[in-house]
Amino acid sequence: MLARIVGRAVIGKVLAETRRKERRVRLLPAHVQSERKLSLGIYVKNFAHHELEQFGDDRDESFRKLCEDSPLDSLRRGVHRNAHTLFNSIQLRRFVEELESLPVEEQTPIVNKVLDAAQLAIRNSGYLLFVGD
Repeated sequence: MLARIVGRAVIGKVLAETRRKERRVRLLPAHVQSERKLSLGIYVKNFAHHELEQFGDDRDESFRKLCEDSPLDSLRRGVHRNAHTLFNSIQLRRFVEELESLPVEEQTPIVNKVLDAAQLAIRNSGYLLFVGD
């Protein structure tokens, strides 16, 4: 029971930090916001939830599309366009296996970048956070 409460508190802290960053984006001037296309944000967090790396999907949103087109039992299917998805290091091991087993033509630069980020999170006993629009 205590682990569940602590887990919720930690996830709440991560989401609050991400929301603060999103608010900073909204504070940009209107002309900058209209030019900037928001896509899937990807954050690598260590065990203490400190951010190790941050990047976004490519211009074509190919990683988001790859996730939406994945099989129903795939972890990639859990990454949503308009939601936050957090994978822990145990889940990331299966996630890495899924990405490594993709056909060569689907292993785009963004897939390789997400794969590297997932492996970084695993090495740090951390998390991979996907933030939708």
